[in-house]
Formats: sequence, structure tokens, C-alpha cells
Amino acid sequence: MELIDIEKEDVWVKNKIKEGWEVNKILRERYDKKLNLSVLENISRRIDNFLKKYYFVEFLILEGNEWVPVLKISSGSNLLFADVIHFTTALVSNVDLIITSDEKFLKCGKDLLKSLGLWENMKICKPHETVVTLRQMGFNI
Repeated sequence: MELIDIEKEDVWVKNKIKEGWEVNKILRERYDKKLNLSVLENISRRIDNFLKKYYFVEFLILEGNEWVPVLKISSGSNLLFADVIHFTTALVSNVDLIITSDEKFLKCGKDLLKSLGLWENMKICKPHETVVTLRQMGFNI
């Protein structure tokens, strides 16, 4: 669902730049954005189109006891709560690679994978490093 939030913020910021808002005002007001229904519907269509184009993207959902590590990781790391949910979902789903452009998530995620002894089997990288990282992990692409 963070994808929807990112898309909303992107649309809102671009609109405010067009309106001539200064950066400081955009940063102060960004959590109080009001988007009308037609803008929200357009965002929804764009996300639907993305998911159709990239049909291999899966939504993974934490259930029941899978939430237990969220509390442990959240209280024992510097990750933001939303990133803890992403990280934990990746862990319990046994993914091989987490891809992010979030520098803090990248650094904290690497440190956490290493401290949990998982770095040999699971990696985190930037989008442009995906193919190289997968090849280093032994994937034939």
C-alpha cells in the first residue's frame, strides 16, 4: 500500500510545484494533502495498469504469528515501521532479494540481514543493481 501513498505524494508535489509553491511550504504541508476523487481514481488506474504490465509482482501479506518478528525487529533496529513490515514480509516469505531506492532502508536492511546471519542467502540492493546482485547470488539471468 506504500505504492499508493508514494503515487499520491508524487502527484500532489508536482501539482504544488506547478502552482509555484516553495520547497519549504511543500515539505511543511505534504502530510495534509487533499486530492480530489478524480485524481485518486487516476492514481488507482495507474497502479492497476502497473500491476497488469508487471503481472509477476505479488502482494505478500503477513498473517497471524508472522507479525511477531515485526515487534522484535522494530524495537531492535533503526528501521521505520513501514520498512519493518516490508523487511519482515520479505523474511517470512523467503524472498531472495529486496529492491529499494530508500537509502536508510538499504543501509539498515543490510546491517539487519548481516546481524541475523542471513546475508549469504538474502540480499537488499538498489533497483539499478538488481541484475548484477542476482547474478552474484547465482541466478542465471
